[in-house]
Amino acid sequence: AVVSTQSTGNAEGHVNRPSVPDNRVHCCLYFIAPGHGLKPLDIKFMKKLHEKVNIVPVIGKADTLTPEECVEFKANVMKQIEENEIKIYQFPVDEFDDDEEEQQDLQAQLPFAVVGSNTILDVNGKKMRARMYPWGIAEVENPDHCDFIFLRNLLIRTHMQDLKDVTNNKLYENFRCQKLAAVTSVNLDSKVAASNRNPLAQFEIEKRSHQEALKSMMADLEKTLEERVKENMEGMENHRKELESRQEGAQKHIAKIRIELEAKKKELAEQMKLLEELQLSTNITVNNSTTSLNSTKDKSHSKKSKSTKKLF
Repeated sequence: AVVSTQSTGNAEGHVNRPSVPDNRVHCCLYFIAPGHGLKPLDIKFMKKLHEKVNIVPVIGKADTLTPEECVEFKANVMKQIEENEIKIYQFPVDEFDDDEEEQQDLQAQLPFAVVGSNTILDVNGKKMRARMYPWGIAEVENPDHCDFIFLRNLLIRTHMQDLKDVTNNKLYENFRCQKLAAVTSVNLDSKVAASNRNPLAQFEIEKRSHQEALKSMMADLEKTLEERVKENMEGMENHRKELESRQEGAQKHIAKIRIELEAKKKELAEQMKLLEELQLSTNITVNNSTTSLNSTKDKSHSKKSKSTKKLF
């Protein structure tokens, strides 16, 4: 609503006004969650909007409230709207209009309590949009169940032109007046101040202003540069510490492996020495056994010779 209003206002401010399509928002359906009343955020948001667009308050998911709770909730919402001076859409009332009572009834229905459904149900041979529950059916287009029909008629049948008229003749005109008043006051103040100044003094003021702006920009750039350099130095220092930590860890690991290798080398040397001693002792034993066997053979041979001689 704000953006479209501003774009229309900017287009009308040109000397050659182009044919700009009307993109203004003529109605805002402000949905209120069922509960005990308006939340602080609801109040703040509606007060931001009520000068720029027609607000129509709507209670969503009204089927979660009993009829008594719905009436009480509507009363609380309208009371809070009045206490916080929130401007909502007012139905036009004309004492010469035959629909005056109808308009008053519509105004009394605010905020509209609606029920939504994307399901078409067949009830007693009649198709309707409704929500089915174990205890019954909530019909969307039944005035006894919710205010959807009143809201639909308001938007597309009875009050659309009035919504556009209020937007154009009241809200938009107030917006234009505020903008024009602001521009006029600024121009008048600047002209009066400029007419009371010496041109040389005005030049000095502008020069000083530019110098201060340039000085401020240079200070910001230097500060940014110092912060970047500091961040890079801190990053390099952290990287150096990380590398030193890795190197120290690697050196400790290498020293540990070296100690383990020396211990294994020493253990292997001792095992080799034991193996050599065992091999030497085994060779001596084998030689002794061979010598003993040979001497036994010689003795048996000599005995055989002597026995043979005796026989002959």
